[in-house]
Amino acid sequence: MTSSQPSAKRQKTSEKSEEDNTPYELIYWPGLPGRGEHIRLAFEESGIPYTDSAFDPKCMDLVLSHISPENHGDSLNPPICAPPILKHGSLIINQTPNILLYLGPKLGLVPTAEEDEGGVYHVNQLTLTALDGLSNEVHDVHHPVDTGLYYEDQKEEAKRKADGYLKNRLPKFLGYFERVLGGEASKGGEWLYGGRLTYADLVLFRESFFSLVFLIGYFECWFVWTFEFLNTDLE
Repeated sequence: MTSSQPSAKRQKTSEKSEEDNTPYELIYWPGLPGRGEHIRLAFEESGIPYTDSAFDPKCMDLVLSHISPENHGDSLNPPICAPPILKHGSLIINQTPNILLYLGPKLGLVPTAEEDEGGVYHVNQLTLTALDGLSNEVHDVHHPVDTGLYYEDQKEEAKRKADGYLKNRLPKFLGYFERVLGGEASKGGEWLYGGRLTYADLVLFRESFFSLVFLIGYFECWFVWTFEFLNTDLE
């Protein structure tokens, strides 16, 4: 298929307001890409300036101040449960897909309402599916018993969970996105929706990469487990 640049990739909403000059601030843990990386990818792709708390020496204090039990929010914003957090003017929101839903139209990473009234919701739907199957479930594989326990404390259960994920869940989600790319709404199969790059593509790109890393790690662990089992059996 001939590669082409999505024509509307960096088109922003046409209406201008004071909000257009309001700086964006991403607040996330230092030294951990995590879900903050989805927000970073959206900003970097669109070329829109933003500040990233990860580069602030007081980053940890900043994150903890937002999620502290003593923080009850304000008259406009309920308290935050966990990062990533986006601050834009007086607005403070969290949850990765919620932040992307807010940023999508502003960064030109979804179709405009004039182009496609339901487009933003289709992009959000694809994003939620990618995060469910390629992020949340992968995380659960490493912490199948208790998220508060270290992976080393639940290795055997993690191995069983990984087996099921690789045999059943991962093929299901990868097959789903193959169908999406082959569907008419993709408009050519180069992008997930509408024949142009959206933030759903960025999320799928990032999560597909980490699924590959997971697979490599799984097979490395499988060889280690097998080697340990054989040694134990021989002894």
